[in-house]
Amino acid sequence: MGKITDKEFLRQGIEWGISAENQAFMQLAMGAMQQIQGLPVKTVLDYGAGVGAYAESARKLGYDVFAYDIWESCRGYMKQYFPELKQCDEPITTDLLVMIEVAEHMTDIEVHNLFSQIQPTFILFSGCNTSTVNDEYWGHVNIKQPEEWHEFLKRYGYQVREKVPTPTDHTFIYELKQC
Repeated sequence: MGKITDKEFLRQGIEWGISAENQAFMQLAMGAMQQIQGLPVKTVLDYGAGVGAYAESARKLGYDVFAYDIWESCRGYMKQYFPELKQCDEPITTDLLVMIEVAEHMTDIEVHNLFSQIQPTFILFSGCNTSTVNDEYWGHVNIKQPEEWHEFLKRYGYQVREKVPTPTDHTFIYELKQC
C-alpha cells in the first residue's frame, strides 16, 4: 500500500465529517479555539490547517490568523469555504501555533526544522498517540505519547501550561519559557 495523496486525504476527511459543512465539527473547532481566549494572544498560525476549521474559528474570535498547509487540495478547500482566511506559503512566527493532529505526519527532523524557523509563545497541540495498521498509508511517521511530546518540545523551551479537553483527550497548551 502506498501513501495517501492530498486529494484522497481531503476526500476521506470530508467523508468522516472533517469539513466546513459539518456543524458539529465546526463547533468542536470553535470550542478548541475558545480555550485560548485567556492567553495574551493576538496572532495565530494554524500549521497543517487542513480544511481550515481551527483557523476560521480563531478568525471569528477576532484573532489575526494565518493558515498553512502543504497540500494544494486543502489550500483550495480553505479558499473556497473560508475566503477571508489569510494563507501563507511558509510558516511564520505568531503568538500561538495551532498544531492539531499534525506532528505525527512529521519526522523529528521536520519538527526541529519548524521550531528552528519559528518561535511562537504558545502552542495548542494534539498529536496522534496510537499506532494503527494504516499509519504508513496516512503518513503517520512519528507516533509519540503525550509525555514524549512534552520531553521533545522541552528541548525547544516549551513547557506544558495546561491540558485542555478539546479537540482530543490528548490536547495541551505549551508555553515558551524564557531563561
